[in-house]
Amino acid sequence: VLLGKTCVIQALKQPHPLSRHVQTSTKGRPYLNVDLSAVQNAGYDSVFAPREGDRSAGGVLFDEYIVYDPAQAIPRYIVHFGACPGLWDAGASWRNPATTLGA
Repeated sequence: VLLGKTCVIQALKQPHPLSRHVQTSTKGRPYLNVDLSAVQNAGYDSVFAPREGDRSAGGVLFDEYIVYDPAQAIPRYIVHFGACPGLWDAGASWRNPATTLGA
């Protein structure tokens, strides 16, 4: 991900450059209500919330990156998931379908 100049936010309830855009959900949880123009007006291109932030102060459990321009996000891997129709009906084991079907 090409982040450009990143606004790092440790926790939403702590002071940061986008503090005026923090709102509270109907469940009482803080969230950042910004769009590209708000981020750019603050002098940034993207937002990063590291998981080391204080969860009780609105920090995140996992690293979160927010980018607003699709050209900033270049996928490294694309993983496709799908079902194999009829595979489980043939008696395949979910642990090793190829062995169970004699492949």
